[in-house]
Amino acid sequence: MYRDFPPEQFHLEDPQSLLTDGDNVLAIEVHNKLLDDNDMTIIPFLTYGMATPPPTPRGLSNTLSTYDLLNLHTNFKVSSSGETIMLTNPDGDMVDIVTVSEIPSDHSYGRQPDGGQNWFYFEAATPRFSNISQGFLGFADPPVFSIGGGFYLDGAVVSLSASPQATIRYTLDGSVPTPDSEEYTAPIQITDTQVVRARAYEAERLPSSYVTNSYIVRDDFTMPVVSISTDPEHLWDEDTGLFTNPFNGLEYPANIEFFELAGDMAFNYGIGLRLQGGSGSLPMDQKSLGIQFRSEHGTTRLENYQLFSTKPIDSFRSFILRNSGNDFLWTMLRDSFMTGLVENTGVDIQAYQPVTVYINGEYWGMMNMREKVSEHYLESNHGADPDNIDMLQNQNRVILGDAVSYQAMLDYLDGTDLSVSENYEYLKTQMDVDNFMMYNVAEFYCVNRDWPGNNLKFWRPREEGGRWKWILFDTDFGFNMLENHTFRYNMFSYALRPDGPNWPNPPWSTFLLRKLRENDEFNIDFINCFADMLNTSFQTEYVLQRLDEAIARIEPEIYTHRERWNQSIEVWEHHIELMREFATLRPSYLLDDIIDEYDLEGIATLEIDVLTDGGDIQVNSVVPEEYPWNPDYFLGVPITLTALPETGYAFVEWQGDVVSTESRIEVTPAGPMSISAVFEPGSPSQIMISEINYHSADDFDPDDWIEFYNHGPAAMDLTDWEFRDDDDQHIFHFPDGTIIESEQTVVVCADADIFRSLFPGDIQLLDNLDFGFSGNGELLRLFAADGEPVDFVEYDDLDPWPTEPDGNGPTLELIDPEFDNGLAESWQASENHGSPGYVPWISGIAPELPEISQIPDKYHIDRTYPNPFNSELTIAISLPQPSDLRVYVYNVLGQNVATLFDGELAAGKHRFTFDATEMASGLYFVRATVPGKLNQVQKVMLVR
Repeated sequence: MYRDFPPEQFHLEDPQSLLTDGDNVLAIEVHNKLLDDNDMTIIPFLTYGMATPPPTPRGLSNTLSTYDLLNLHTNFKVSSSGETIMLTNPDGDMVDIVTVSEIPSDHSYGRQPDGGQNWFYFEAATPRFSNISQGFLGFADPPVFSIGGGFYLDGAVVSLSASPQATIRYTLDGSVPTPDSEEYTAPIQITDTQVVRARAYEAERLPSSYVTNSYIVRDDFTMPVVSISTDPEHLWDEDTGLFTNPFNGLEYPANIEFFELAGDMAFNYGIGLRLQGGSGSLPMDQKSLGIQFRSEHGTTRLENYQLFSTKPIDSFRSFILRNSGNDFLWTMLRDSFMTGLVENTGVDIQAYQPVTVYINGEYWGMMNMREKVSEHYLESNHGADPDNIDMLQNQNRVILGDAVSYQAMLDYLDGTDLSVSENYEYLKTQMDVDNFMMYNVAEFYCVNRDWPGNNLKFWRPREEGGRWKWILFDTDFGFNMLENHTFRYNMFSYALRPDGPNWPNPPWSTFLLRKLRENDEFNIDFINCFADMLNTSFQTEYVLQRLDEAIARIEPEIYTHRERWNQSIEVWEHHIELMREFATLRPSYLLDDIIDEYDLEGIATLEIDVLTDGGDIQVNSVVPEEYPWNPDYFLGVPITLTALPETGYAFVEWQGDVVSTESRIEVTPAGPMSISAVFEPGSPSQIMISEINYHSADDFDPDDWIEFYNHGPAAMDLTDWEFRDDDDQHIFHFPDGTIIESEQTVVVCADADIFRSLFPGDIQLLDNLDFGFSGNGELLRLFAADGEPVDFVEYDDLDPWPTEPDGNGPTLELIDPEFDNGLAESWQASENHGSPGYVPWISGIAPELPEISQIPDKYHIDRTYPNPFNSELTIAISLPQPSDLRVYVYNVLGQNVATLFDGELAAGKHRFTFDATEMASGLYFVRATVPGKLNQVQKVMLVR
């Protein structure tokens, strides 16, 4: 459980042979694994389980549990913020319903007397027994503070008020008020930074929630301020305190306030507080803190607040106040600075914001506010399902999910020759090789020698096609932290060592990179990845600029911080100079190591230029910010150049040492080279709508999709273009870097996974189309980035338009790009189910589609969309066999407001429409039942 790891399991194969009659003592012994380990932790948990049930089960002994209680489990829980609960009989009829408002932690809500009409709050739950304890109709109103928390340079006077019947109790030490706390009788004088926590008590009502406000007697902050308050015993108790027992793994209730620079309160919530970190950082005087939002503390998420300016995320389950790990003694910025250098490369990093921290009113110095790497991080950063993730750490230690997929990949690699292209291509389907490549380049550059046998974390979504990706974190050992001129260190010999020690580079930790080195394509891409980064994010002048910015961000606070922790400012300044030295000297040593490792002839300086307005050039992964650009690339290693025309322009040709009219070319430097791109004004009208799927067949349903075709002679960049139907609120934005080559297509669909399951070919595909097309015909429009209209088609499902595409299988397909696609006679019904990515006037014959079963394998409500909805809701339901299906809609009172279907249906995927035009806004419940097979309810929100 330590450091958030799941508990390690030890199975006793024959426990009966170890037990004797009477009392038995179970003893556990723990030893350090390595000679240089400096901490020891064990938190034992005992569980009992059986591999197979006995033939005549008698239940658990009363000593272990009460058998009846085992039947009181559901597969859901009631939200502490309140929701509606329904009780139905086996036929689906409503028996009872109650809308539950907010229930604080450790309280219950029930009828009194049993079966009565009145509901009360109780201080203790009584499952299986009558509600005989005193019931309360509600809670006392919380006390009101005359002024809120904030910055008060001259101190403050705080008055508290509540209802006339209430007594206010308050504390100033961070603890939660109790009936024995100080009674409020006069205004509170604030002369030094103080936390005031207050609560109201009233006869025949439960105590109010507590209110917390911090009054900080200082106003010269240069970064946001965090104030944490909690019972001092939670921090300092000799046996259970977090700061006195840093490896105890405990979490305590606390409160957090977050103040912006001007002193404005951003949020104020109850939280769970625990320590964060490992053996390197927990022994430090200032310890890293984990902030967890939980329902028992008031809220499950921090909502509608963007903690980090570098990421547009405004919802958090947790975050970390980090002490900078091993770098706490030195600079307080190494990891955040180093990982920030790769923030736009696709490698996962933890966003960063320095903050000033107070704990129970005491100045606690500066800390690094960071994202916490968890399933919720992956949900926020990647849209991953937090309940369907595999995440591993170090040597396949499971954090989430399991290691089955990763171990299977390792087993495959163990006996596979990756020099064979087919084997390498298969590996790409199991892991994101580009991500792994960039991740290693970052670790190599910063010389992190607390890796790869430690600080290794990787994950994948548990879904078809889910690939392993790596997360960059805890790089504190890098950038000259050890003061031994690590800028000279050869990371190739270190990270490719086949026989390293248990730490820091054991054989298991270098295996994957060693295997990938067997493949020539990987080696070329790996070399070019280094070159791209050394020409941009790792280029000395740029790194020094970023370092100066990072220093300026914390320097005004660092003096006060180091004084608080009895640290020398001269040591901080010395380590800042060590980082400058590393930034200056590391690139040349890394270049030499690459040349030696791959036996290359050296580097060549190129001149990359754009001779006319109208576009950019992408070199490998880099698009220069200005021209001419003079990067260094390796001799004999091929690089890729791609011309990127702007909207309204077309690529013409390459000039200089390479002459070509292809927009994408491969060049192998043999010496200094000069290469320029030429663009000319072009017409965006060369992009046209060429195929439309507006009403799929029931037995073949990829959802609605549309195909666009480039009829011009040059590639076109569709970045920031828009596709709309006849509703201007329905907009699909083409993402950055969407290039459509001459005589090629791009397809836009709703869900890429569903689409590719039916059309598995090599198709340029964009997904997340969140609106559908009308089955009765409508207007579809394409706009350039500047808002100018490019193409439009107003199709219909009636003659003279082809009628077969209206739910019978075919799509609407443009016959010839020379025809006017605004006319019905220019269109035909496609063969089969359409030909996305294929144009008949070039290829001649449509590719055959594989035989794919359209019969689902389980009963399920697949989707209710859109949700929230304005007037019309679509419900998609899967039936694996012919069934008697009922689909109802209920309001919050349990009343049936719509019957969408009641009868027999064939096996397959079915859609139903709920027309809520005449309904009031609010919460509704969609219920689908098949006797003995399906009984599922989904909440939907109608918004006007």
